[in-house]
Amino acid sequence: MNPSNAVFMRTVFGELPDGAMPGLASFGQNPRTAGAGAWRAEPWVPGAVPAVPSDANNYFTVSSYYRRPGDGFRRTSANFAALHAVMLDDVGTKAGADGVTLQPTWRLETSPGNAQWGYIISPPIADAGLAGRVMRAVIAAGLCDPGAGGPTARYARMPRGWNAKHSPPFRCVMHEWEPTRRYSVDDLVQGLGLVLPKQQRKRPYVAPMVPHTQQAKRLAEALAMTPAAEYAAWIRGLGAIKAAVTLGVLSDDDGQAMFAAWSEAAGPQATAQNDDTRFDPSAMWVRWSPSTAPADALLGALYAAARDAALDVVRDQITTDGALDGKGLNAARYVSRHHARAFKALRTELGNSQ
Repeated sequence: MNPSNAVFMRTVFGELPDGAMPGLASFGQNPRTAGAGAWRAEPWVPGAVPAVPSDANNYFTVSSYYRRPGDGFRRTSANFAALHAVMLDDVGTKAGADGVTLQPTWRLETSPGNAQWGYIISPPIADAGLAGRVMRAVIAAGLCDPGAGGPTARYARMPRGWNAKHSPPFRCVMHEWEPTRRYSVDDLVQGLGLVLPKQQRKRPYVAPMVPHTQQAKRLAEALAMTPAAEYAAWIRGLGAIKAAVTLGVLSDDDGQAMFAAWSEAAGPQATAQNDDTRFDPSAMWVRWSPSTAPADALLGALYAAARDAALDVVRDQITTDGALDGKGLNAARYVSRHHARAFKALRTELGNSQ
């Protein structure tokens, strides 16, 4: 009924991906006041359990992780390997036991009247996106603490140990241990009545907008002068970036990254429909082709729009406030650097208006 910590770990993590390890944390002080160092996970190697005395708070990660070169062992999303178990927290007070009908693999009393219910997942969930959706669904159902986070950070208590939140510490008691109870993702969703959040569209990696040439630098500056808040401006910018790819100014990957970064900078109102393929930057990049207009003309259209937008900013601020703020100074520098004749004409115009 009450397995040792070593047996428990071997059972929960019987299907580890090659090279992956779960983590353990063990400390004696009150978890509410323990420092960050106490929560640092140490990797568990199958067949061994690091020092986890029974007179301590003993935790294990419900996920396994890869050790990255130069990064050590860390329970982060970048190192995530698989989600091996789902744990319901505070069943008895926050979550009523009567409302949970799916029988757990283990039921561990962690404080008077409160228990953690654990469910081994078989096979483990190696898709980080799906694992996150499952954990968010458990939280949304009120079955565990929202502050517990997702699969990259979640801890649960081991069977042998105490809870030092109480004085004297409460020794954990295993009331149910049925290691043959293992559940697929569908079993968990149906058995716990979970509603998985909508799967988020995967966006391409957005590289920092660091231009490799002077032409690319000018393109990035022009885009900054013309936000993608309106559809017409968005398509004009897309055409200019595609033209830069055609002319060899940018690689296709760099062009896609620049378009995605510029699109996302438009703000939440403009990006609210990005799940619609008509407005999704990644989908548009793949299916949209430039018109019959020459590539130089597409770039020229963006540069003209950027020039006019920058001139309007400078003109409006000088005539209204008599001075330029940060945005106005950036606009003035852009025009003076790339449109010298227009800048000279603006200075004459503004000088004559004084």
